[in-house]
This record gives sequence, C-alpha cells and structure tokens, in this order.
Amino acid sequence: MRRVLRALVILVGVLVLGGLGLVWYAARASLPVVSGTLTVAGLSAPLTVIRDHGGVPHIYAETAADAAYRLGFVEGQDRRLQMELARRLGEGRLAEVAGEGRREKPFAIAGVVGSSTLDIDCQMRTLGLARIAAADAATLPAEDLALFQAFSAGVNAATDLAGSSGTVRILGAAPLPWTPAASLVLTRLGDLTFAIQRYEELLSATLLAEVGAAGLNALMPPYPDELAPPLVDGDPRAAEASAAAPRLLALRHAGDIGPVLPGVGSNNWVLAGRRTASGAPILASDPHSDVNVPFYVAHLSAPGLEVEGLALFAPEFMIGHNDRIAWGVTLVGADTEDYFVEEIAAGDPPRVRTPDGWQPLTIRHESIAVRGRAEPVDVIVREGPHGPLVYDLNADEVRRALGAQGSGTPGSTYSSALAWTGGLPQPGAAHIAVARARDWESFRAALGNHPGIPLNFVYADVDGHVGYQMAGRIPLREGPAPVTPVLGWERGHAWTGMVPFDALPRVLDPEDGAIATANARITGPHYPYHLATRWCDMPYRVRRIRALLGAKPKLSLDDVAAVQMDVHADAMTDVVAWARGVESDDPGVRRFREALAGWDLEARADSMPAALVEAFRLELVHTFFEPRLSSEAFADYLWSGEGLHLVALKRIMDDPNATFFGAEPARAKTARAVAVEQAARRAIARLEGTLGSDWSAWSWGRVHTVTFEHPFAREGNPGAGVLGRLLNVGPFPAPGSPFTVDAGFWVAPVPFRVWMAPMYRQIVDLGDFRRSRWTPGPPGLAEQRLSAHYADLARPWLEGRYRPMLWARADVEADAEATLTLVPRRE
Repeated sequence: MRRVLRALVILVGVLVLGGLGLVWYAARASLPVVSGTLTVAGLSAPLTVIRDHGGVPHIYAETAADAAYRLGFVEGQDRRLQMELARRLGEGRLAEVAGEGRREKPFAIAGVVGSSTLDIDCQMRTLGLARIAAADAATLPAEDLALFQAFSAGVNAATDLAGSSGTVRILGAAPLPWTPAASLVLTRLGDLTFAIQRYEELLSATLLAEVGAAGLNALMPPYPDELAPPLVDGDPRAAEASAAAPRLLALRHAGDIGPVLPGVGSNNWVLAGRRTASGAPILASDPHSDVNVPFYVAHLSAPGLEVEGLALFAPEFMIGHNDRIAWGVTLVGADTEDYFVEEIAAGDPPRVRTPDGWQPLTIRHESIAVRGRAEPVDVIVREGPHGPLVYDLNADEVRRALGAQGSGTPGSTYSSALAWTGGLPQPGAAHIAVARARDWESFRAALGNHPGIPLNFVYADVDGHVGYQMAGRIPLREGPAPVTPVLGWERGHAWTGMVPFDALPRVLDPEDGAIATANARITGPHYPYHLATRWCDMPYRVRRIRALLGAKPKLSLDDVAAVQMDVHADAMTDVVAWARGVESDDPGVRRFREALAGWDLEARADSMPAALVEAFRLELVHTFFEPRLSSEAFADYLWSGEGLHLVALKRIMDDPNATFFGAEPARAKTARAVAVEQAARRAIARLEGTLGSDWSAWSWGRVHTVTFEHPFAREGNPGAGVLGRLLNVGPFPAPGSPFTVDAGFWVAPVPFRVWMAPMYRQIVDLGDFRRSRWTPGPPGLAEQRLSAHYADLARPWLEGRYRPMLWARADVEADAEATLTLVPRRE
C-alpha cells in the first residue's frame, strides 16, 4: 500500500509539474516578438522600432500612416487584453465573454455602478457609446481617418501574429477586430469616467431629502475660494444675465449614486525661461488615474509626426512633446452634465412631458449576448429630449416632492434622463493636430477642435513662450447650473449652446513666469460664463505647488522633480490643531496628541503621525456625519471625496458657535468637543486593530498601500486570491495622501488603500529635449506576466526615480534593448 501511495504522490507531482510547465510554456509563447524582422501586411515601406531598457517603443517610419500602424502594432503586442476589455466595456459587450458576473455588492467600472457585468452592459447600451463612436468615425477628416485606419491595421496585425498564444484568448473568445470606432469608443469611455459632476447632483438631492438645505450646505459647503486665488478672471461687463436659481429638488434616486471619482485629478505647471536655471522653459505634468488602468507611452518619428509622450489607444497623444512644443493636462471638473426628472405616460410609444406638451419617447432595442445563456438579453432603451433615461424613480416620492407641480396624469411614472456633452457628436481628432502644432497659434487652433471632457492644458515652446488654455465643451444654459436634478417639463433649464472656445480661459507669457493647475478653480468671480460649481478638486495641491515654485527665483530640473515628489501635507495643519485641542486624561489620547504635535507634516511611508492624522480625519467624518444620515445616504456621502470632507469639517470646526451641533452655543460646543474626542479614540482603535498595540511599529505605509491589480485578479472576481498572488504587483507601502502633490488618493469607503495616483510623470526641458525625464506608466508597459517589463517600473515610480525621456536617435540606440524591423508583405 505504501508503494502505491508513493507512486500516486509521484504521479500527482509529475502531473502538477507538467501542468505548471505547460502554463509556463503558454505564458512564454504569448510574449511578443520584439527583435529581428517580421513581414506584415499594410505597410508602405520598412520601419523600425527600438525598445529601450524601460520597454518604451521608439518608432521610426517614412510616413505618418506607417508610424500610426506601428503604434497600433506595439500597443497590440503589449496591451491587447487591456484594449479588448476597455473596448468591450464601452460597447456594452463584457457579458459576452464574462457571463452575467453577478456579485453580492455593487461594483464600479469607469464610474458606472452595477451589481453584475450584465448590469454594466445594460447601462453602456443605454448611453450608446458604441453608436456615438461609430458616428464619430464616419465624420473623421480623410487625413485623420487614414491614421486611425493604419493604427487599427497595426493592432490587428499584432493580434494575428499572436494567434492562439495571445493573452486575449484567455477570455475564451477571439478578440474583436480593431477599428477606428473602437479607438473612439475608448475616448467616449474616458469622457464618461471623468464626467464627475453628474453624481454630485444625485448626492445633493439625496442629502437634501434627509437633512434639508442647511444640512446640505454643511455636508457639501461652497467651494473654498479663500484657499488659493484663481488662475484667471474676466471682464465683469460681459457677465451673464442674472436668473433665479433653480429650486432644489429633494429626491432620492433608486439607482446607485456612487462611486463619485473623489479627488480625481492631476498636476501640471510650466515655468518660463527666466524662472529656470537653464534659461529655457520647463514643463511638468503628472496625470492621476486609477492605479489598475495603466498608461502607455511611446515615441513616433516620421515626417510630419514627431512626438513622444502618453499615448492613447489611438494614433493620438494626450500629453507629451514634439520637436517644438510641449504640453500637459489636468481635469477641469466642469459642469458638463445635468439630470432631468422626466414624467412618462404609458402608451405606444410612451410619451414624455416637456415644456411644450407631451412628446413620444424614442425607443431602441439592444440585444446583449451573455456567456452561458442560450438566448440574448433584450434591453429597451428609452430616450427623451434631454437624453437617455438612466434611472427609474419612485413615483410616490416624486409626487410628494413635487406637490402641486405634478401633472396628475393617472399611471405616470418617473425617470431621470442624463444630458451630457459626451453624448453629442465629436468630429475630428484634436490630439493629432496638437502633436503637429508648431507654435501657440497652431496649438490653440488644434484645441479649438477638442470636443471631449474639458481639460486644462499648459504649454511651452522652444521659442520661450509659456501658456495655458482650457479646452472642451461646456454647456450654456437658460438659467444657472442646477445643484440637484431639475424638472424636464419646466422651462429655464434647457441647453442653448456651448461656451465659445475663444471665451474659454487662457494665459500667454504671464508676468511672474509660472502657471500651475491642479484641478482647482481656474476663473474668478468676474469671468462671464459658468464653468463649474466645485471644480474637480479642492485647491490644496495647487496652493502647495505655487508655494514651491515661488520658493526659489530659478528652478532646475531636479527642483521640478522634487516638486512632483513632494509629500508635505500642509492641508493637515488644521487637523493637527484639532487634535491638540482634544482634552482627555486617557493615556492613549495624550500620546495621540503628542505624536501629532511633533509631526513635520510629511506624509512619508515611514511616518507614524501620518497614519494617525489620516485615521483621525476619517473618524471625524464618521463621528460628525454618520449619526445624521441614513446608512444608505451616508454610504453615498463617503464617496463624495476626501477634499470635500475636509472642507466640511473645517467649516464646522471654525464655527465659533458650533451650530452644526445645536442651536444653543454652550451645549453645541460641548457636543463638538465630545465628538472630536470620540473620533480620536476611534482613530486609535482603528490603527490598533490593524497594526497592533505597539505604536513604535506603526507607519503610514503599513496601511496606505498600492497594489497594481490584474483585471482577472481584482477583489471580488472568482479566484482573485490565487490569481492575485500570481498576477498582481504589490502591495507596496505608499507615501503621499489625497492632499499632497505626490498624491496617493484613497477613499473613505475603502480606507487608506491607494486607488488613484500619478500614473505618469514627465518633465520636459524646452532648451534641450535630451535633458527631459519621465516615469512611464507603472507597473510596466507589458501585460504579459513573464515579460521583463511587466513590473519593472513599479518601484522606480514609487521611489521617484526618473528615466531619461530619450529623444535623439543616437541616445535611443545607445539604450536599445531590442530592435524589430517590419517589412511590407508582397501581395
């Protein structure tokens, strides 16, 4: 018997090792060919790609179309799975490969919340991103279309060469052929992801229903203009005509509100030559993004298209430089969407109530294939004059909220329609024109055609000019921008056009030689148009950046890099002061006070006080606001963002009468003091529960960690634990916080875990591009697990180690790791 058991053990061992060997072999076979010569269809002439030791492809071609083809080819080699999943998400085709994918708790992809993959697909079909992108592709100018077609051909050529070993095959379905519309649907998906204001209206309506106008003002206070001045102002004589603000509609939404993209943002700034050690402009940009959605970088060199930087899954670059100019972006956070409460009357077709009477809804049927189901799911999409109907509302609650304003039509139902600029036609490809711009005038001309989500662009050129331009579409409204959803049948809310591009804020060669944006307010009170209510983030980061840029008369490249990596949390000054004011004889609370009193405000990964202050701030939010809201409303409020929470806390703590805690000042101040002490105790208990009772072993990086998750190994996916150990990169201790320049964003519903960070950093020296530096997108440029470039950029990114942004071909060849030549196939 022992011999039999021993033989079985040996046999099992052989089978396991053999299986692992097959997995390893398959993984090795999926690695792309990056050296030698390949013959492919679709080229007009041979072209070369040199990959440097960071895995960055440098593409040399004789035509712009061939360069676009090669860009598609290398992105298809390195990121085909990411492209496939993103495209299927945007087109509402995830369930086709993933099945229904139902989970116990709602989850979010690209800012859309659902309880299943099928639910996400239904929402995407309702928004119609694929239909809109197809229409965009049909209107591309011929020159742009040729580049998109060449890019698509390159993606498909790489997919064909990978064959059955390609990483996408693990989905169990052949990858969809790439098309220009596929690239454009990802642009629309990006617009949706960063159209962050839409959730604010829903949250405001929910909070209003629970705590009234005064409570709403406390939980979502006005933008803190006092923290930092705006970048530009305008002529007060051109101001909009005043109009009565729309009434606040206190109405809970039946759908999931969260997650907002709290604190979503980026940094960028530019210095004129008189402000730099070299005498030439320096431009810095570090966009913040989901750590699980890595960026891709590349360098193209072809006649008429010489560009390097952050590449989209298209023949376009979001951030970078060519041989004459450099540019970087941050998100504006503009009011580009509104929710309309629509009254629907039954019928064939059903009708929607408008200011001009009842009109028929447009009905569209979408068929969604679901893996594991024999028949597709039929989805009925309803669209009214303001856009698709995206939420069904509780009719009784709507009637109570409306009172006499309801139509009284028997059997009426109510839904919310989403009006957003991303649902409008977007002809042209502005970022191709940006990459070809030669000066300020051609740069602005290119941005005049940027129809997507509004962005703050900073600019520099080799002639010494620096500038700023906002670009994107922002609606003009009949009345003021609404704070909550508005009534679709009420006049005064219609969109009447877009803010003219020439009226959008811009600056050229400012007197102080420095321009910085970090998602904070751009315009002052005299600017003539409404652009945003809360903007994208609070002005803590931009305040710190401006202070650092002004600390020296001239800054070097190293100085600029130090600003990008700065983790000084001066926004926590008030929180530290609140901690010092806690009165208690409890030894733990006294130790808590002492630790924060001696803190240098540096949110380093090895800092113990940084962990204390962030835990204290989180517990203040829970202690102050949770008792005043239902569990559902508080859960939604937690997603509204750490910046908003901090401003709300500060307004409450600065109030000499503690009005938030009661009408009688003495009792209210006592209640506030008790709540603050309770928050301190809870912060200590939270960290002790996570890190143990030995405070000397505590550090911020033990709780504030970053993990780069593979799409198959994310929390909640089947087998995520096992797959995570094989495919995920991290966790790593992370510095920074939601308020530092080197930002490590975390959100209150998932405390301390970094979910958004600067996923690309560039510093461009306009005096000599060869001196420029960057940290390309972590964790690595390749998605194949056995590639040397799967995780090689994670630690350098975390530690602030930059690579040369190689530009001259001699430098590229000197750092070459692999060289691949593509030659045209003879037909």
